Amino acid sequence: MRCLESARLISERRDHPLPWRKRVSLRFHLLLCALCRTYETQIGAMCGICHHIGAEPSSHAPALPDARKQAIHEALTRD
Repeated sequence: MRCLESARLISERRDHPLPWRKRVSLRFHLLLCALCRTYETQIGAMCGICHHIGAEPSSHAPALPDARKQAIHEALTRD
């Protein structure tokens, strides 16, 4: 596996579980590649920061109306 594929799979597995073959290939690549392990750590940190920021209401931005939140949710969950 190349690093480009590894990076794609690292991101992809945040959205859904990977098939077992891809999981095994990625794990093996991560054992051998320090750069991809660093990338995995950085992606995890960025996601954690985004979740933390998203969980705290900001005093600088106005609250989003419930109707707008619902419209966004529907747009994101639409197939």
